[in-house]
Amino acid sequence: MGLVAGIAIGYLLSLGGHQVYQAKSTIYLGQPLNPTGTGQIQSLATNPSTVKQVVLSPFWQHVAEQRAGLANGSLRGHVSTQAVAGVAAALGRVGQNPLVNIVVTGKKPAKIARAADALANISVHQVSGVYVARKIQTLKRLIAADRTELESTNARIKSLQAAVQSNGGLSTTERLLFANQIGLAVQEQRQVIADQTQNEQLLTSPRRSSRAR
Repeated sequence: MGLVAGIAIGYLLSLGGHQVYQAKSTIYLGQPLNPTGTGQIQSLATNPSTVKQVVLSPFWQHVAEQRAGLANGSLRGHVSTQAVAGVAAALGRVGQNPLVNIVVTGKKPAKIARAADALANISVHQVSGVYVARKIQTLKRLIAADRTELESTNARIKSLQAAVQSNGGLSTTERLLFANQIGLAVQEQRQVIADQTQNEQLLTSPRRSSRAR
C-alpha cells in the first residue's frame, strides 16, 4: 500500500544580515502499489520533479499566498524543491521514494512558514490525493464484500451443523459428507477473515498518512 505522508517540518533560518528567512516543509508522496498490493508501480508520486512542477505553478503559488496571508506574487522566485535521498538510495538500492523538501524564502517568517505548509498540503493532494482516494474506495468495497461473504459462510456452517445434530440416524457416509462440507466452509471462512483483516489494515495506511500537518 502506498503511504502518502505530508510532514510539514517547518523551521526558519535567518539568511545573513538582511533578515531573509527560510521555511522548509518535507513531504513523502508514498509508493503506489498494484491492485493486489504485491508490486510497486511508477506514477507521479515516484517522480520528485512532479512536486517542483506543482509548487512553481503560478496558480498554486497564488493559492498558497492566500492561505498564508501574503500579497499576490510574494512567492514568485522564492520557492524551490530539494529531493532528499534515503539510506537505500545512497547505497544504490532501488524501490525507495525520496523525501522532498519545499523551501520558501521571504522577510515575514510566520507567513512564509504557513506558505511552505500550504504548498506541502497542495503537493500531497495534487500528486497523490487521487490515488489514495481511489484506493480507499476500492478497499471499502472489498471489505463490504468480505463481510457479506462472511455472513453467508457463517450461515451455511450453522445450517450444516444443525442438519447433522437434528438427524441422529445419519449413515457413516452421510456424516462424512456433512463433515467434508463443513470443513470446506470453515476453510472458506478463514480465508475470508484473512482477506478482510488484510484489507482493513491496508485501509488504515492512507487514512493515517494523507494528512499534511
